[in-house]
Amino acid sequence: MGSQAGILIQQMGSEVQGLPDQMLREVLDFIGTLKQQKKPMYKGSPKAILRHAGAWVFEPGELDGLLTEIAIERESEA
Repeated sequence: MGSQAGILIQQMGSEVQGLPDQMLREVLDFIGTLKQQKKPMYKGSPKAILRHAGAWVFEPGELDGLLTEIAIERESEA
């Protein structure tokens, strides 16, 4: 962690001192949101779909075929 980051963390610590519990929870929620934004997105990939939809079971090649059909539909709409 660079010195700039350390300074920012100290400033944040000072700023949250004395905040009510509910506001501290909001700060933590916001930090969680920021961390989620940094996660890599696998848009249109099986990994992205399964992360949101659960553990579906497909026949070999079936998911690739569905994703190809989706891509073709998207292209035709553009």
